[in-house]
Amino acid sequence: MKMPGFSAEASIYRSSGQYRAHTRHTPSEAGTIEPAMFWGSLENENCVPGGLPTGERYKRAILWDIPFPMNWDEACRFLPHPQLGYADSCGMCGLNMCGRWKVPDPTCRRGTGPGCPPGCHRVGLECVCVEPEPL
Repeated sequence: MKMPGFSAEASIYRSSGQYRAHTRHTPSEAGTIEPAMFWGSLENENCVPGGLPTGERYKRAILWDIPFPMNWDEACRFLPHPQLGYADSCGMCGLNMCGRWKVPDPTCRRGTGPGCPPGCHRVGLECVCVEPEPL
């Protein structure tokens, strides 16, 4: 059995006609169960429209193990990602709560060549002019 901040194992075995239980558990520090929320792996999204001239990209991650009855949006806003800090925005992605961050990415630098409209981003030789999916 595992719960945020607490784990336990139990097995039942039979020895000489009787059932015996073997248990092992690890209580939390203060005797209370603490939430063990964590951010999932980062996924690349679209370039940030109108982002830094040097280029920015959205990255998102799912926030896992939000304890009941904690507000999912508050959990997302107040739990920093270990590498990126606090999310720039939070919202639902499917049935999960996701955080979104703007990160520098030179492949998303603003296009300035012919045929690349203002506000779009150059990705290699191609101009990209798409809005990210809303969270």
